[in-house]
Amino acid sequence: MNFSEVIAQIHVEIQQLGWTTDQVRELLKKNYRGRTLLTEVQLLDFLQYLQSQPDLRAGF
Repeated sequence: MNFSEVIAQIHVEIQQLGWTTDQVRELLKKNYRGRTLLTEVQLLDFLQYLQSQPDLRAGF
């Protein structure tokens, strides 16, 4: 998976979770000190984190 695919998948996950831009920004600041200079490993870690979140629309 390349950076563009990871970023695209992150956007999909965020939309599915229904999170706002502010929620994502705060989470990134808290865990990664920002969103602009994430490494590939950090991007993958963030994607895995998003994928592990319960989908509230599915009733979990």
